[in-house]
Amino acid sequence: MKEPSLLSFETIQQAVQELSPRYPQVLKVFLFGSYAKKESNEQSDVDLHLISDGTMSLTELITYENALTNRLKKKADVLGSAFNATPTEFLNIIKPDEILLYRR
Repeated sequence: MKEPSLLSFETIQQAVQELSPRYPQVLKVFLFGSYAKKESNEQSDVDLHLISDGTMSLTELITYENALTNRLKKKADVLGSAFNATPTEFLNIIKPDEILLYRR
């Protein structure tokens, strides 16, 4: 659901802060990628790293991602680290660029 537009940091943060409390499993959400590095363009998606308490199902993660995509009117790509499917090397690469958007 990409639209050719840039989002402000504040718009992304507000959407995450409004949506996340509806999911009690969400502990923290970080922005990373082109929006965090201030290198985004009209084609950029919104990359987020979600840390949950370990009880969030894959279905709930996908529902969260879809809800955020609908709010932003731009594709949100949410990486859930509680699923142990994300290689540690990748998490180490994105960590320096992560910006905290939400904390329970």
